[in-house]
Amino acid sequence: MTGLPAPFFWPSLPKRELALFAETLSAAWQNNLLALHPGNSQTIQRLYLDYADFPLRWPLFRYLLLHDKKTLLHSLWSRKAFIASICGFVYCSAIVFRNRLFGLFQS
Repeated sequence: MTGLPAPFFWPSLPKRELALFAETLSAAWQNNLLALHPGNSQTIQRLYLDYADFPLRWPLFRYLLLHDKKTLLHSLWSRKAFIASICGFVYCSAIVFRNRLFGLFQS
């Protein structure tokens, strides 16, 4: 579907091409053309963490972040991406707060 090469070849690809793969994966996920399972979600997380400039701008990464907060926030923090990790923490906190607040009004 996206023609994503094996992770072994990613370091030799130009950064613009990897950003295009990240964009294509995110668009495919939004159009329900990409199914996530543990094997490919780990590969996609690695693509976004290692080769995307600011991974939080991609909807697919935000979805993965909400479902694996601890691992991804820790990875961002340990890679010295402090701004991205703080933004990710704020994003997760806002979503959790919104879900719990509106959950009170719906019950």
